[in-house]
Amino acid sequence: MQVRGATESFIAYCDGEVHLGEAVLVASSRGDRSVEVYPVNQLRVPPRTPPSQED
Repeated sequence: MQVRGATESFIAYCDGEVHLGEAVLVASSRGDRSVEVYPVNQLRVPPRTPPSQED
């Protein structure tokens, strides 16, 4: 993982399966260079609704 321009290693924990090289979202730190992650392809982001335009 690139952090502040340098490569660093972390132990990643996830409830599901994550494949080597798969993009993940780091959700939180467990301390001692370990993190909770979620696979990006499993994230559910609600669709963006444009702001209402009142005249």
